[in-house]
Amino acid sequence: MVKAPKPWASGMSGSRLPRRRRRTGTGSASRLAIISSVTVNTGSFTKLLLLMPGETFAPGTATLTPEAQKSLETLASALQQRPSLQLSIEGRVDPAFDREGLKEAMLLDQMKALKVKGEGGNVDLDTVQLTPSEYTKYLTRVYKAAKFDKPKDFMGLDKSLPQDEMKKLLLANIQVTDKDLQQLADRRAAVVRKFMSAKVDPGKLFLVAAKLTPEGIADKGKTTRVDLSFD
Repeated sequence: MVKAPKPWASGMSGSRLPRRRRRTGTGSASRLAIISSVTVNTGSFTKLLLLMPGETFAPGTATLTPEAQKSLETLASALQQRPSLQLSIEGRVDPAFDREGLKEAMLLDQMKALKVKGEGGNVDLDTVQLTPSEYTKYLTRVYKAAKFDKPKDFMGLDKSLPQDEMKKLLLANIQVTDKDLQQLADRRAAVVRKFMSAKVDPGKLFLVAAKLTPEGIADKGKTTRVDLSFD
C-alpha cells in the first residue's frame, strides 16, 4: 500500500490553540457554514450574513478559496464591530467525499515532493505548481517507486501504462485512515482560525472538536466545510 507523506497535517498534534468543548444544547449560539447560502438567527447579524458569499473546501483539501477569504473578511469586520462576541470554529469532513479527495491530495503531494527534492530547498507544497509535462514526469516516478503488484508485460517486467491507468492504480493503493480524516478536519479549522486571527483578537477565536460525518447539517450546503458558532 502507498502511504503518502502529509505535510499539510504537520503541527496539528499537541496544538495549544484555544479549544472549547462542544455544547449539546442549542443555547443562544447561531451557526454559519462557509457555504454559498446561510441561515443565521442573531438579530441584526441575520441580514449581514445572508449577504455574505462563501465557499466550502474542495474534497480532501484545507485551502481557503478567494471566495471563502472574502466571506471571512466580511465576518471579521462584523466581529470587530461586536467585540463582546466570541467565535467557535468547528472543522468537519464527509468521508464519502473527503476520503477520495484525500487520495488525490496525497498523490499530488508525493509528486510535488519529488519536484522540491530535485530543486532543493524547503518549500510549502501548497505553493508548488506542476506543469503538464512535470505532472506526467513525477506521476511516472511515483508509480515506478510504488510497492504494489503492477501489470506485467510478456517478459514479466512492469508494463508501461498510460498516465490515466498509472494514476488509477496509485489511487486505488493509497490508504486513507480515520486519523487522516481527523487531521484534515482539524487542519480546516486551524486554517480558518489563522486567517481570522490576523483580523480579530485571537483570544476570541476557539477551536471545538471536529465532526467526522455529515450528520447534523440542517442546510443543503456542501458537507466538506467548517462551521462557525457565535457566543
